[in-house]
Amino acid sequence: MENHFLTDSMTRLRDEILALRQGREEFMTDLKRETGNRRTTVSRQLAQLCTDFTEASRTGKAGRTAFLADLRGKISDLRIGVREDLGGAQQALTALRLYPARPEGGSA
Repeated sequence: MENHFLTDSMTRLRDEILALRQGREEFMTDLKRETGNRRTTVSRQLAQLCTDFTEASRTGKAGRTAFLADLRGKISDLRIGVREDLGGAQQALTALRLYPARPEGGSA
């Protein structure tokens, strides 16, 4: 009887070991497949990120160039306006020096 019990126990232990070994092999196979899938996904995401970054750099550069051109035009217009205002102020000061205001009620 003991021999039968020992044989059954050993058979059960062997079956458990085989089941665990098979489970480990399946786990490793799944892990390798999932790792490969993740690598592929990450590679695609990195490629898309590079593409997006390159496109953003191009459009950003065009936008900055347009902004700077517009800014240069505005600054030029402001400088012309200030120059004209200063020229008008200078003419007004010259006129005041040449023709000082006469006191009111004064005789000529």
